[in-house]
Amino acid sequence: MMRIVIAAVIGLCLVCGAAVAPADLVQTIDAHFAPVNSLDITPDGTVAFTAGQDGHLKLWDTSNWELTLDVPACQAPINDVAVSPDGTFVVTAGNDGYAKVWDALTAELIVAIPAHKGAATCVAISADSLVIYTGGDDGYVRSWGVDNDYKMDFEAFAHYNGVNDLVINKAGDYLFTGGVDGYIKVYYTADMTLESTIKAFERSEVLCLALNNLEACLLAGSNNGEMRIWDASTGSLIKTVRAHAGNVNTIHVIADDKLVVSGGEDGKLKLWNRDGQLAGELQAHVLGVRDFLMTGDTLVTGGSDYKVRVWKANF
Repeated sequence: MMRIVIAAVIGLCLVCGAAVAPADLVQTIDAHFAPVNSLDITPDGTVAFTAGQDGHLKLWDTSNWELTLDVPACQAPINDVAVSPDGTFVVTAGNDGYAKVWDALTAELIVAIPAHKGAATCVAISADSLVIYTGGDDGYVRSWGVDNDYKMDFEAFAHYNGVNDLVINKAGDYLFTGGVDGYIKVYYTADMTLESTIKAFERSEVLCLALNNLEACLLAGSNNGEMRIWDASTGSLIKTVRAHAGNVNTIHVIADDKLVVSGGEDGKLKLWNRDGQLAGELQAHVLGVRDFLMTGDTLVTGGSDYKVRVWKANF
């Protein structure tokens, strides 16, 4: 499937005891006037970004979680936000079809890219911060060169009815896309040629994707409540887990590959061990968990209830 050598299978293990809550609530923030769709953070962990269905991009000082900037970034919902790995710029993807690039320090608009016909649904940035990838409701994935005046380098029609998520491997040579059609596709980024296709969910969408840090396993969540794990090299299915009641909106693998954490439309964060068994769960929001991030031992969640919550993680 991919020209990646598997170093090891995902090394998940039970790290939280049954008697220990996965996280303790530190702070609740009334962050937006609509669902909080996406979160990201600068590489140094000092500034967090939240993007809302209210069209606002907000910047938060993580030392005290006070609002530092509130930018009316889009007249329609913002679906995704991504901070460049070098920490210099931020990209938002909005329902107006634009991918907008903002200065990460001042939140000044650098460029507005007319990326898609219909909504721009997701964005990812290469590890060298030189390429921006976007996916849209038009089914296309496109790449934009930062050093090429943000002009389009390549495009590929990836998914019928729309692209829901994008993930890039660390080397930057493979782009994984998840679609409304239930497929995962793998593109070789040098020329956006299709490398492989996985029929991930038979009658459901691929809502979110993640690679473990060894890049041995590919994970996906669906609107049928399932999380599935594949061997990233062969594309063979390893495990199916009934994860949430409703959408699995987001999946992350903890930095040392010891735990998979999923967030769902049931408002829960769930922790999973290597056997696909529940290792802990947290009712993070009354409504759905749209996205979350971790910085050190701090967990930050964004919800359909318009709130951002800050937690002290116990895992």
